[in-house]
Amino acid sequence: MGVLTQLLRFGLVGLLATAVHAIIALLLIRFGFDPLFANPIAFLVAFQVSYIGHSKWSFNSTKPRRLSNIYRFFIVSASGILCSQGLLFGLLRLTELTASISLLIALGISAICTFYLSRQWAFRDFKADSQTCANSSTSISIQK
Repeated sequence: MGVLTQLLRFGLVGLLATAVHAIIALLLIRFGFDPLFANPIAFLVAFQVSYIGHSKWSFNSTKPRRLSNIYRFFIVSASGILCSQGLLFGLLRLTELTASISLLIALGISAICTFYLSRQWAFRDFKADSQTCANSSTSISIQK
């Protein structure tokens, strides 16, 4: 599967996970939960949607889900949130950009970083890579 196809699928799954996050957080807040409690609960539910969508569709993993992939994707997702928050904070404090423009820039950069880390690390099949390397050993013959 090509990188552009993966990027499109990644974006669609991300939009779905974002919608799930927002709906759950808003429902919990409406039912009286504190927003600082509702947001991480909604993130954990949306994380499941995101992980399943990315592992089965964006990165087309036919292998059984591994615990190591879940941990790596959680680290990538948490890093994405921290990255976007840090970028947003910096853009708001250090530039004269509007909050909306700053948010879009922060989310865009964070999404690109999250896509790259997901593709190169979180969903990468390291066992297949090591087997490919072992099977592709070449021999050099010297002819006289």
